[in-house]
Amino acid sequence: CEHRGLDVIGENRTDTLIEHYEGMKNKVEIHFIGHLQRNKVKTIIDKVSLIHSLESLGLAEELERQAAKRGVDINVLAEVNIGREESKSGVLPENLRDFCRELGNYPHVKLCGFMTMAPICASESEYYSYFKETYDLSVDIWKNTLGRDDEPVFSMGMSASYRPAIAAG
Repeated sequence: CEHRGLDVIGENRTDTLIEHYEGMKNKVEIHFIGHLQRNKVKTIIDKVSLIHSLESLGLAEELERQAAKRGVDINVLAEVNIGREESKSGVLPENLRDFCRELGNYPHVKLCGFMTMAPICASESEYYSYFKETYDLSVDIWKNTLGRDDEPVFSMGMSASYRPAIAAG
C-alpha cells in the first residue's frame, strides 16, 4: 500500500481491511466506515483507530469485551439513522440521547462524535436539513447531556452530499 500523502484510509469491509492490513499498518491511520458485525469485532479491534458505525448497544458491548481483553480503548462515532429508514442501521434520533448516556457504561469504548448517512435526496437543501438536524441534536447531546466541552467529530456526507454536510457543520 503506497499511501501517496494520505494520512487516513477508510475501509468499509472487514475482510478487505484484513487483506490489506499488512500494507497499511504503521503507514496510515485506518478507520472502519462500514456496517460492523459483532462476530467481526475481534478481527479489527486492534487494527483501526476509529469506528464510524456504532449502531447499537449490543455492538458496544462486544467492542467493550474485545477491547478490554486486549487492554486497548476503541474510538467510535455513534451512527444516527437521521432519515429513520428501516433499510439503514443506526440509532434513531429520539433514542440518541439515552444511547450516548449508556455508552458511559463501557469504559473502553470512547465516543468521539457522530456519523450519519442521509437518505437519497433530490436537492442539496434537502440533504442540508438532515445534516443540520444531526449536527444540532448531536452538539446538544455532546454539550448538555454528556457535559463535554471539546468538539465532537462528525462523519456526514458522501460524493453527492458533502457540500451540504460541510455547510451544516
